[in-house]
Amino acid sequence: MRGAERRIQRRINMLATIRALMQESLSITQISEKISVSRPATEQVVADLAQLGWLQELEPLTAGGRPAIRWTLSADALLVLSMDIGAHHVTVNLANHRGNLLGTSSVDLAEDLGATERVDAACECAAKVVARSQFEMEQIRLICVGSPGAVSDGRVNYFGGHGMPGWQGTNLSAEVEKRLHRPAVVAGDCSLGALGEAWKGGAKGHEDVVYILSGMRTGAAAIIGGKVHAGNRGSAGLIGELDALRWRDIENETFIKSAYGQVDSGDLPGRKEIFKMAANGDENALRAVEEFSRSLALGAAAMVLAFGPTNVVIGGEFSGWSHLFLDEFNSELAKYCPLMPTVSASELKAQAVSIGGMKYALDYAMEKLREDVLTTDVFPSSEHFMR
Repeated sequence: MRGAERRIQRRINMLATIRALMQESLSITQISEKISVSRPATEQVVADLAQLGWLQELEPLTAGGRPAIRWTLSADALLVLSMDIGAHHVTVNLANHRGNLLGTSSVDLAEDLGATERVDAACECAAKVVARSQFEMEQIRLICVGSPGAVSDGRVNYFGGHGMPGWQGTNLSAEVEKRLHRPAVVAGDCSLGALGEAWKGGAKGHEDVVYILSGMRTGAAAIIGGKVHAGNRGSAGLIGELDALRWRDIENETFIKSAYGQVDSGDLPGRKEIFKMAANGDENALRAVEEFSRSLALGAAAMVLAFGPTNVVIGGEFSGWSHLFLDEFNSELAKYCPLMPTVSASELKAQAVSIGGMKYALDYAMEKLREDVLTTDVFPSSEHFMR
């Protein structure tokens, strides 16, 4: 093998070692088996990575005999922040390379809060989460921001929801980087919810997933091959814009009227009350929940027919009431979808988006490292990676 090819292969072996150690701590022998190179070559790879700050040596598991030395990624090798910024809240998670949660905090926000003040509040929350940990902000490798609407290249291209004045057009990555001085990427909150559920939640084990957000806002997103499918300028999943699919009936709560006949709209209960009343057996509320199920399933069917997922997961605030509508939802979905996916309710609840943001940030960072390995002449140190 020629010199340049040997250097590239060496960097590829270093990258493979980092990937292996993201999952678990390993001995030299175990690393050698994982990356399929000789033990002497593995020893050199590990030594190089340790010198670059990526790895640290662990104490042996046992004291008897000559227990094997184990290696792991350094505690700050791939620290990421996930920021879920919505109309009524911001949630921030701090995670390490294994997706272990190291800190979290949520703050309530007013729906009419301006874009600048909303970003300020999110960044203040993030700074507090990091300050309460044993780390410093400069040790954060990447921040992932989750936002409602269609987003691409760090910017909110479209926002059709309620509140959040000035949000459409905001360059979130630039605004967050300006305040926290760390690189930031942005993704749609529904997409991150899907990613979170596929990683650690109700869709775990599935690579093709449709996520239905059922909260005060109704939205959808798809994970294809384990990756977010954003579409043109982040527009994939904006099916609620099509009135015929009846998701506006859910958001405007007009589905409730059909269950109550000629009652004046001002006297009708809202969605939150409807589910509580249905849980207590109220007949009108139960009929309204059936209508809700049919409306939600119609839009979900459009996503299933377009993307062909193996799993549909229902998230958002109202997924907590799924025991009242999941059977009807399944029955209605089957009317439109000849090849049915499995359907599950969210296991991550309100944390789905922020957990998905952790996964998105880790995947993004590792893809950036892979690009560096293939396009530069040196393997980056942990300290200077993504600077």
